[in-house]
This record gives sequence, structure tokens and C-alpha cells, in this order.
Amino acid sequence: MALLLVLLACLLAPAARPQVDRLEQARQLAAAGRTEEAAAIYEALLKSAPQNPILRANLAVLRFKAGRYEQAIEDCRAALDQDPRLATAWLFLGASQLRLGRPNEAVDPLRRALAAQPADRNARLMLAESLLAVEEFEEAAGHFEQLTAALGGNPRLWYGLERSYEAQAQRALARLEASAPASPYLAVLRGESLLERRQYGLALRELRAAAAALPELPGLHAALAEGYRRAGHADWAAIEEERERALPRRDCSEQTEPPCPQGADSPEGLYWQIRRLRRLAAQAYARLESLPESAALHELKARKLDGAGRAVEAAREWEKALALSPGDPVLEKGLALALFNGRDFRGALPWIDKLRRREPDSPEILFLCGSSYLGLEQPERALECLEGAVKRDPAFLPARGALGQAYLTLGRFEQAVPHLEAAAAADEDGIRHFQLAQAWRAVGKREQADQCLRRYRALRQAAEDRRRRIEIADAISAP
Repeated sequence: MALLLVLLACLLAPAARPQVDRLEQARQLAAAGRTEEAAAIYEALLKSAPQNPILRANLAVLRFKAGRYEQAIEDCRAALDQDPRLATAWLFLGASQLRLGRPNEAVDPLRRALAAQPADRNARLMLAESLLAVEEFEEAAGHFEQLTAALGGNPRLWYGLERSYEAQAQRALARLEASAPASPYLAVLRGESLLERRQYGLALRELRAAAAALPELPGLHAALAEGYRRAGHADWAAIEEERERALPRRDCSEQTEPPCPQGADSPEGLYWQIRRLRRLAAQAYARLESLPESAALHELKARKLDGAGRAVEAAREWEKALALSPGDPVLEKGLALALFNGRDFRGALPWIDKLRRREPDSPEILFLCGSSYLGLEQPERALECLEGAVKRDPAFLPARGALGQAYLTLGRFEQAVPHLEAAAAADEDGIRHFQLAQAWRAVGKREQADQCLRRYRALRQAAEDRRRRIEIADAISAP
């Protein structure tokens, strides 16, 4: 800091001594947490030296610390216009964009900051988090990996690393689904996913089918054993455990390139890529769990539960995360969605209201608000939100359907028809067709109502047939 003050004094000539004293005063105020007072000193100094980019960059730092991110961005840009080499300005420009939830706009400044100062761990961590948010998962993982030795006690690091690996695994899974939808390797992965969703019969069916084609695949009989154990069949689990122990050892998940004797993009190669990435993700998760309790740990647990369709349990984890990091907008949105998906509309609405104040024009948030009021049988209160959602995004079919339902409930049948017609295009369970039939009948269009009712019955029958097939498939049989 002393060296910086000397440099600034030179740039503030001719009356250097008073400026140095003022800079030292600003430094002391900032150190005491009095950032607004320190910023006022820099603002005064800039009036006498408006072309000093270092003063401008330091003012941006104080703005950032005071939570005035938009002003920090303006100051950083002004400093960079004067001197594009200022690493501090690039760093806090990216950091401010990230804090404002704009990771796309944070990536380039943070890359520039890191290129100028490769040893800056904060720059690397923020860049990794920005890359994770914009779904550049492989590059994000590389930065997180570089930080493990120095920041091993930081839960954000292991959270980001787990999510980066798991997202890469999901992309490889999508390639496998697209290229080989009938592959027994894919059946293994589907079976394991169904186990996590507690659909044990369906999971065991997939795993047994895979075992018939790949009887010597390492880990497959262990997965079958786990499925039988969770379903309450310890005796059948023991049979599969014995089969697993008898297998020759061959686990390609430890390899990198190529992951297996087959090509990397073959079903076998993709399967082992997914296995390797999930093993790395599990190691990162275990490391995160070994650290003191953190918001990052509960957020990751919540995301996994959301992904498994366990919204009520997920909401509890989001709440724990928020207790450790109050006011975090990402956590607040996660909790709102989990409560909504768990049909706790009364609990969701206060959080949705916070989201609306933050993002008043978001069709998704307006839809959540209106649908929550519908769930609470308050269609009058639902209208404002749902009309706003449809106005902002007329192609958002869930919002169109909910708005049509609100109009229907309020007896505004002619207004309900066009929205229910639009939503019926994506109707899977028949409910929108049934509602549309009611609206048509109410406006005297009996033929259209009858057509909708026939379509409703067909959709309901198809849904019932699917349910029965799943029920049959979900029956658990012996190995």
C-alpha cells in the first residue's frame, strides 16, 4: 500500500504531500470498514486529477466493498478507458458483474485479470464460478482443480468442482442417449438414476436387462445388490453381491484417454467417461462434506434432491443453506422453486415476492406467483401475475394454461378459450382439454366442447395405460 501511495503521489503532482495524507486517511477508513467515507475522499481527489486511472480503479474497489456494484462497473470502465492494462480494474469489473448475476459479462474481464496476474487466486475462483454459471464446465473444472492445493478449505471450490464434473457427465450421458438409445450401457445408467428416485422395481428391471447383455461389467451386480437391499430383499442382494465378487477386475473409470479399448465416443467409451467424471464428482462431494457445515454443502444437497424429484426434502436443504448465507438470491430462488414444486404455495409466496422485486419482468417468476395463488384457490390475485407473464412471453405455454384456468374459474369463459387452446398443444394428462371443453360449453360451442372431451378421454386413457405399464414393470422379481 505504501508503494501505491508513492505512485499516486507522483501522479497527483504538483501538490503531492496533501494528497498522500488524504490517501492514507482513505486507507485507514477503508481498513476500518468505513468505505463510503473513504470513497468520498477518492471522489474529491479525482476532481483535481480526473485522468488518474489508478485513483479511479481504487474508487471502484471501495464501491464494490460497499455493495454499489453498478457504480463500481462504471468506475472500472472509466479506468480501463484510460489504461487497459489495469488488472485491478478488470478484476473488479468481472467481480461486480458476477455479484449482479451476470456471469456472461464477468467471464472476459476475469480472464483478462487472471492473464495479467496468474497467481491471483480470487480472480481464478471467480472466473471458475462464472464459467460454471455459463456452462463452460470443462474450463471451469480446470480452474477449480488448480485451486485445490491452495484453497482446499474453501467449500465453494469443492462445490464448483463437483458441479463441473457432474455437468460434464450429464453431457456425455446426453451423447450416449442420442447415439445408442438401446445400449445396455445406457440401461445401467438409467437403472442407477431410478434407484436414486426410489423407483426400485423399474431400476432393477433396467439393471437386470443390462446384466443379461453385460454379465461381467464391473459394478453392475453391485448396483443390483443395492437395489434389492433398498427394496427390502437382503437375500436377493446377497446373490448379486456374490456375483460381483466373482467377476474379473476391470474398471476403466480410472483411465483418461482413451477411457476404454473401444473409441471414446463408442457406447462403452462414453459409459466409462461418465463413470470417471462421476467418481471425481463423488470425491469432490466427499471433500465438501468433510469441511465444516456450509451453505455450499446444503445447496449441493438441495440440487441433488431437486434432480431426484424430492422437492420437500430439497426445500429443507435450501432453508439450511439460507440460514448460513442470508439474502443470497440464488438460494432464495432455489427455495422458492422447491416449495412451489412441493405444492407448499403458502410457504413459497413470500420468497416468490422477493424474486419479483428483484426481477419484476421475469415471465417464470410471474408464472410461479400466479400459479401459487391458483393453488391457494385465489384466482383474482393470480390474474395480475399470469397476465404479466403471458404479456412478456406469449409462447410460455404453462403460463397460458394457468391464465386460462384463472379466467375459467372466474367465469370469464371467452377470455379463457384462446389461452386454454394454446396450452392444450402441450397437454399430456388431459386437464387442459377438460378445462377447454368447459369453456367451450359455457360459450355455447357444444361441438368444440365434445371434441375436447373426446381428446380428454383419450389422453386420460393413455396416461392410465402408462401408469399400468409402469406398475407392472415396477414389480420386483428375484435375480
